[in-house]
Amino acid sequence: MNFNMLFYFSATGNSLFAARTISDQIGEDYVSMVDCIEDERFRFAFSKDERVGFVFPCYFWGLPPIVKSFVENLSTSDFEGRHLFLVMTCGSVIGSALGDAVRYFKANGIHVSAAYRLLMPENYVIVFKAPSDKQLRRRLNHSAAILTRIITDVHESRTNHHPTMLSRIMILPSRVFHAYYQKHRSTRPFSVSDRCIGCGLCARICPTHSIAMLDEKPEWHGDCLQCLGCLNRCPTAAIDYGRMTQKRGRYVHPDGFAEHSTH
Repeated sequence: MNFNMLFYFSATGNSLFAARTISDQIGEDYVSMVDCIEDERFRFAFSKDERVGFVFPCYFWGLPPIVKSFVENLSTSDFEGRHLFLVMTCGSVIGSALGDAVRYFKANGIHVSAAYRLLMPENYVIVFKAPSDKQLRRRLNHSAAILTRIITDVHESRTNHHPTMLSRIMILPSRVFHAYYQKHRSTRPFSVSDRCIGCGLCARICPTHSIAMLDEKPEWHGDCLQCLGCLNRCPTAAIDYGRMTQKRGRYVHPDGFAEHSTH
C-alpha cells in the first residue's frame, strides 16, 4: 500500500511539522487545507490502495471551524475504501475532540481507520505562557517519540478504535467548552504596538482573511479562528490580544515553517 496525500491545517507550525515529518518518512505530498479551500479544490484522484491522512490542531476540545469547512466540501466518493487516518495535535487534554473528529468525518461520509493524539508545545498564549527553552526541548523530545510510533502505525496501515469510552464520557463537557470558544472568537481585543514594521505577514497568513493592512498597520475584522498565527508569528512581537498576552511570550514551532512562508 502506498501513501498518497496528507492534508494539514497549521497556524504556528505544530501540525505542519507533524505533517511534513510523516510525509518525509512515508512519502508523497502534504497539502494545506487552507490552500485547497482558497483554490476550491475538493476533488482528488486516489488509486484504490492509497492512504490518506489529515493533520490538524485541537481547538477548545473540538475541531477548528476551517477543518470542518474543508471536510464538508470533500467528495466522499474519493475516499471510499481508503485507509484514512487523523492526527490531532494539542497542548494538553482534548476532551472528546478526537472521537468527535472521527464522528464528524463519518457524518460527512468519510470513514476513519485510525486516529491519534499528538502532544505538542502549547501555543495558546491568551491563556498559557509560551514554553521556556527547557520545557520546549522536553516537549519536542516527547512529541518526537509519539510521532515515531504514529508513523510506524501509518506505514503498516494499522487501525485503532475511536471514540474510546473516555471520549464518550467527555462529550457533554467538550461541547460546552467548544461552544464557549465559538461564542467568544472576537477580534476586538487585538491590538498592534509601534513595534509593527508593516511587513504584512499577519494579513498574508490569516486563514480567514480577517486582517487588512491599512496605512501599513493591521486591522482585524470579521471571522477569527483564534489560531493566533498573527500574534505568535509577528517578527517583532507587535501584536497582542488585550493585556493577557503582553508578558506571556510567543511560540512558533522551531522547525515548522522552515520551508514555508505562509499557512
